[in-house]
Amino acid sequence: MNIPLYLAYGALLDNYLGKHKQDMKAIQAVIRRNNPEIGEADMNLELNSVNGSFLQGWFACFPSNDDKRLSEVPEYECMQILARQYKVFLNHDTLQMLECREMLQRFTPVLQEFNSKIIVPQRSIEYLQNNLMSDETEVREAAKVGLDTCLNAKREGIISIHGEATDGELSVLYPAVFSRFKLEQRLLLISQDEMLRNSVEKLDDTDDIQGFQVRTGRLDDQGTLRILPSNRH
Repeated sequence: MNIPLYLAYGALLDNYLGKHKQDMKAIQAVIRRNNPEIGEADMNLELNSVNGSFLQGWFACFPSNDDKRLSEVPEYECMQILARQYKVFLNHDTLQMLECREMLQRFTPVLQEFNSKIIVPQRSIEYLQNNLMSDETEVREAAKVGLDTCLNAKREGIISIHGEATDGELSVLYPAVFSRFKLEQRLLLISQDEMLRNSVEKLDDTDDIQGFQVRTGRLDDQGTLRILPSNRH
């Protein structure tokens, strides 16, 4: 399909879906049927659209100066860039922090403005659920906070939980998903776990995996979302 025709179709679909959001799943089903390599187990990341917009999916394929500014701009401006251009993954170790609830409250209007959602793997939810049965009070309380925060954010429509029973451990799952989709999407992992962040950042070190640079972030001591600088080019 040539560029003008794609843009015309993209604008037509965006206009239609703006009035009939409920039909997005049907359109996604058609995309999957014509692209069988896209599996249901891939956390429902859509390769042909960004946050429900086919035109955003097109323009997101081009380099952006915003990528370099993520670790330098104030939190609100950073959130705007993320909601507009990135698929954001939130790990349970950040989700179970009390400060995460406040961060998500600040993020909510921005995500809603751009019709964007944060992705939480089902494995993260299962981890928190298992921790509810821990013998350690601190672990149980943290799990309760994480699940409550996730439930509230889901009610606000800013979190989407994806995954299947066959998904592996998160230390394997994140690198697998990021390596598959970094060619078509800008991806960010928010986690307090330095080793986990490094595992996805290392995807940029190999010439075998092309695509956008993977970014990672965490909540700092004040509960502010910080995108970590990248030394990779």
